[in-house]
Amino acid sequence: MATKKTLGRNVTDMPVATGDQYLKAQEVAALLRIKLQTLYVYVSRGLVRRIRSDQHRGFLYLREDVEQLAKRGRSKVEGSDAKSGAPFWSQPVVRTSITEIKPEGPCYRGIAAVDLASNGEHFENVAEMIWTGMLSEDPVLWEVAQPGRLQVAVLQALQQEVKKARIDPIRKFSMLVASLAASEAGNDDIRAGTTIACARALLRLLADCLCNLRPSDKLAVAGPDLSIAAQIAQVLELDPAAAEAIDIALVLLADHQLTPQTVAVRLAASSGASLHHCLNSALSVHSSSRARRACDRIEDLLLNSGDDGEQFCRLLERQRGSNGVASGLDHPLYPNGDPRALLLLGTAQRYLDGGKGSNRFAEHVAMVQSKPGMRPGVETGLVLLCHTLGMPERSAVALLTLSRCAGWIGHVIEQRTAGLMLRPRNRYRG
Repeated sequence: MATKKTLGRNVTDMPVATGDQYLKAQEVAALLRIKLQTLYVYVSRGLVRRIRSDQHRGFLYLREDVEQLAKRGRSKVEGSDAKSGAPFWSQPVVRTSITEIKPEGPCYRGIAAVDLASNGEHFENVAEMIWTGMLSEDPVLWEVAQPGRLQVAVLQALQQEVKKARIDPIRKFSMLVASLAASEAGNDDIRAGTTIACARALLRLLADCLCNLRPSDKLAVAGPDLSIAAQIAQVLELDPAAAEAIDIALVLLADHQLTPQTVAVRLAASSGASLHHCLNSALSVHSSSRARRACDRIEDLLLNSGDDGEQFCRLLERQRGSNGVASGLDHPLYPNGDPRALLLLGTAQRYLDGGKGSNRFAEHVAMVQSKPGMRPGVETGLVLLCHTLGMPERSAVALLTLSRCAGWIGHVIEQRTAGLMLRPRNRYRG
């Protein structure tokens, strides 16, 4: 259905409507008990779709949307908690075109993430597709970000601190993003129209920040002709061939619909916050999220299992609580297994078969793939891939967070475009 904008309102080019699928403006106003001016506001907000009708010399309005609004109005009268009769300007239901969860995994803009990763799409191309809706046929290469004095000071301070104790990667990212929010550059990306440019520079700087996973006296800076995946391989002193596997992981993890972190970033965006402040809200929620805790827990189990892959599988299954849920296993959205995990494990296996990387956990990779009834989650596949590539501890959390930032940025852009304030409604109970 092709759609164009006319005077800020949605107009759909369709043939003349027939049947009872559509209503006239006066019929909508009578049904909803509103003025025609209010109907036009609903249309401009995308709450009611309409088509041009030459037969009726005007527009017809989709009955389905009108009846949905009528139900929401009745729920307020009848005392229902569903949507709590929220007005259009504080709609608690988020309409998104970024990600849909299907049996084949998350689909970005209608394309399965596993297909994008399997076909060799670069992380930068996928990130910009999430942001703009367009997938470039040619590889996208972002300019190397030049950190300001404040960012250099933050990175150097982190480099010194990592020698004393292992630092949480999310805390590092939060400090770097906070320094960007505090600086003048990119402080108001909305007015300056620099959101995409700020997003590219931010992800470049976060990739540089991964060098803090290794204790070192020097600050690694990527070359100008490297992709994000190649940049990560360079700063972590990996085999350059690891960049392909890193790209696959970044593409698979870029977004997973409305997680709590995504809701936080959209709430911040709907209030008018800058890009960096929006991302820091997501990072704060992400610091103790289920996915983050699962990565850490699985990595600890992996390191404690020694060279015994079967013991690792037993430790994974032993986590199951009274509800039958275990970290890194049996994601409820994928009852037949997480397709992203299968691709990550397959990538690790191909890397091992090629005689590259660390063989220490080769048995673990093979066992998780072949053990009957084992349905690994994406966190398990990510942790095993990172250690197969020879990446340092907590690299899985760092990769997950960096990749997910691309998705969060897409939700910031989409929420701003919607022009709606997200304000969930409450019902006071005394």
